[in-house]
Amino acid sequence: MKHLGYLQTVFVFCLLIAPFTFAQTSASGKVRFVLGEVTQQKKGVGNWNPLRVGAKVAPKDLIKTLVESEVGIALIDGSLLTIEENSLVILTESIKDSKLTKTTVNIQSGKLFFDVQKQKNPNSLEFKTGTATAAIRGTSGFIGQTNRGMMLSLESGKMLVTSVNGDSMEVNEGETLIQDGEKGFKKFKTRNSGSKQLASLLETQINQKDYSEEKLIQEMKSLDASTLPKMDSLEKNFPCTFVPLPEFVTDNFVTFRGQCPVDVALSINSSPIEIKKGGVFNQKFSWDETTFGTKKFSAKCEASHIQFACGKFKVLYGESTPNSLPGHTSEAPTGDFLFIKTASPAKICKQGSVTIEGSFATIDTTAQLNVFLGNKKSPNLLPISINGSFIYSFPISDIDQNWNERQIKVFLKTENRTFVDSLMLDIDKSCKEVNLKAPKIEIKSVDSVKCEAAMSITEITGDVVLFSRMLDGIPESEQAFTQDKPYEKFALKKGIHRYTLTAEDLAGNRSSVTKDMGCYPPTAFYIQMDGNAKEIVHVPSGADRLTGIPRNVRFRIKNIPENDPQYLSKLVLKRNGQTMITFRGSQIDRLDYEFPIELVREETTQYEFIVTSKNGSTRKATKTYEVRNVQ
Repeated sequence: MKHLGYLQTVFVFCLLIAPFTFAQTSASGKVRFVLGEVTQQKKGVGNWNPLRVGAKVAPKDLIKTLVESEVGIALIDGSLLTIEENSLVILTESIKDSKLTKTTVNIQSGKLFFDVQKQKNPNSLEFKTGTATAAIRGTSGFIGQTNRGMMLSLESGKMLVTSVNGDSMEVNEGETLIQDGEKGFKKFKTRNSGSKQLASLLETQINQKDYSEEKLIQEMKSLDASTLPKMDSLEKNFPCTFVPLPEFVTDNFVTFRGQCPVDVALSINSSPIEIKKGGVFNQKFSWDETTFGTKKFSAKCEASHIQFACGKFKVLYGESTPNSLPGHTSEAPTGDFLFIKTASPAKICKQGSVTIEGSFATIDTTAQLNVFLGNKKSPNLLPISINGSFIYSFPISDIDQNWNERQIKVFLKTENRTFVDSLMLDIDKSCKEVNLKAPKIEIKSVDSVKCEAAMSITEITGDVVLFSRMLDGIPESEQAFTQDKPYEKFALKKGIHRYTLTAEDLAGNRSSVTKDMGCYPPTAFYIQMDGNAKEIVHVPSGADRLTGIPRNVRFRIKNIPENDPQYLSKLVLKRNGQTMITFRGSQIDRLDYEFPIELVREETTQYEFIVTSKNGSTRKATKTYEVRNVQ
């Protein structure tokens, strides 16, 4: 089966972007994603037709996946079933008094992964194969039918499995069960429980003709031994970061936001997540508006073909009703109440503030009515409120340091009781009225020998910042950050180049810095001279009228990267220890030099050529001339 990184390139999450709901009794589920060739036969009769994202799966529909195909089916409560390749599955429902009571997933062949929300009484969900039934109320893992019977592995929760013969066994979190014909059920502890790696191993081993339990146990131990160190390492080095979810929601959806490193695939409740530019993701999960209760989500990251847990989340979905907390006595004054009228969640964007309105009543003249946003508190609103209604506003922005708050609470404290109600906040950090501060970017250091520089990006907290680097005006890289980076290194390209570093936040606030930086790694360059290191020049004797003997000395600098003279910082020509010529920086415009010189009769003259590179390395070559008279 192809890994999640591949999934991201072959389907579009239409259903995750827009929330979906479906009638409680009209469909077993709705298609969230499709990979490859998946077909559906309506109510088990007629033709097989392609199954598309957004399609409904009604009771008694058959779903078939072919090689390298899979499909995600979302149930009304937010549970997700992922039917793997080469599988045939039927979903059925039992309806009583117009209410759903039982959903049955009948696995004719193949296997599926599941992330099931806790079922609310009297609802239940069960899996059936040809040899056993597994009943659950809320758990995650995989289940399938092999040549020998059922296989089942749980990442979380527990299940009761019952065979067609009436034998039963409870399977708990971290346990794996296999059914082996007349031998019945066996279960094992394994650290890979519920994982794709284990599912593939079990299916391969159990369906072999020479299957043995001893060999299977050994293979599972080997899998643990080989994958767990890698999983631990990947978990430390490749974590995805998530914006926290609210503890309580009154809308039938939550939105997962955050950022993952490059080459890391992410799934939530077995549903692959679309990773956008810079590793940023923003995906919505929804459920039927009537299915109140706790919703649980588990995140899985995948890198190097190994999947590992990288986050667990929980939100409480409920109706928007006032809550009361008991005070000193259980008796409250007649008619006392507190209620927030503002719709939840309050969406914060262009206004750059939140205004909360509500109603209250009390006969206690000493009562206190206060609104709290984080560590900010309103004055007592009771004296200034009119006709039992109150209104109060807080500015919200990164400058006010409260744009990470998730809710506002209102307290009405009377002599005998305290009433409290809350309002959830949906703060859009892409709005300029909320996101006021631009991230700050600086170049901290440059090391031209190691060919690396370091920068800092600060004032990110609570934001998502897209960092981009341009090299000589050409885009080179992009990366997203969700927290401050006081010292982040990056590599420099050989030679000297102009780098422009830019940091831009969700609201488009931007800061940038431009600097010319060089990379001059150590290199084994050398100086090549024409002729021998020592040359003897013969001149006729008696030619005393000659005052000098003209010659040319030629030097070549070899093995310079890209034959680029900008790697050199200084060039010196000396005669008998005395400096004759010095070139620096841009004066060094070539690697081949020829200088005219003048030799003196009956003298030995030494010329020295010294070259220094920008990384500090120095090379030297000498040429000696000896002038002799000949008869």
